[in-house]
Amino acid sequence: MDKKDILVLFDIDGTILKMKQYHSKSIFNKCFRDLFNIDVPEDKMPNFSGMTDLSILEEIALAGGISIDAVLSRTEEIWDYLIAEFKEESVLSNLVLLPEIKELIDTLNRDDRVSLGLLTGNFKANAYLKLSRFELDSYFPIGAFGCDEADRNLLFPLAIKRAKSHWNKLFTAGRTIIIGDSPRDIECAKENAAISVAVCTGFHTKNQLQPSNPDYIFSDFEQHEGKISEILDNIN
Repeated sequence: MDKKDILVLFDIDGTILKMKQYHSKSIFNKCFRDLFNIDVPEDKMPNFSGMTDLSILEEIALAGGISIDAVLSRTEEIWDYLIAEFKEESVLSNLVLLPEIKELIDTLNRDDRVSLGLLTGNFKANAYLKLSRFELDSYFPIGAFGCDEADRNLLFPLAIKRAKSHWNKLFTAGRTIIIGDSPRDIECAKENAAISVAVCTGFHTKNQLQPSNPDYIFSDFEQHEGKISEILDNIN
């Protein structure tokens, strides 16, 4: 096999990092008030965990009684508004890098078999903003993002396509790993015949993730070298 032909796609929130205080719902609420003149209470918003930002926009539009098309026609304006707000939230004093994750990413980056990318519900600018706070953005030259598709499962073929374009080589589902902390990450892997790695550092316990039947499940990535070696060595 060619070197670097195993693609590892990372989720961000709950997998690579967490915030000490999340204000995402209030930020989206403020955005809809300012741009669409509607107020959607936070208790009417969905659970954001594992959702794409596009699907969040759609759900809030429905809850607010406005046309989804009216919202989607202004997405670039919305992303610009949101990134300005998230810059105030995504500061080091409010961010926590999860245990051993930087070491894991560095280990994978140095592995001759692995290419790294993102598969995240965050819109692109916000994804790289968060990663840049820990100087991790440069590890991920490609990705599929929450501004690309509302359905998280549709992000996978887009990530594969972008990886092929960037590295000029074919990546297959059976040699692609999705690492995430939510049932939606596991579902995305399974729907696309990829390898699912669930980690319980985010917003779901092992008991909550296990029913989704991930291929691998870890409490965290401490002693990550043994864990990741097992996964890579099992890929034919």
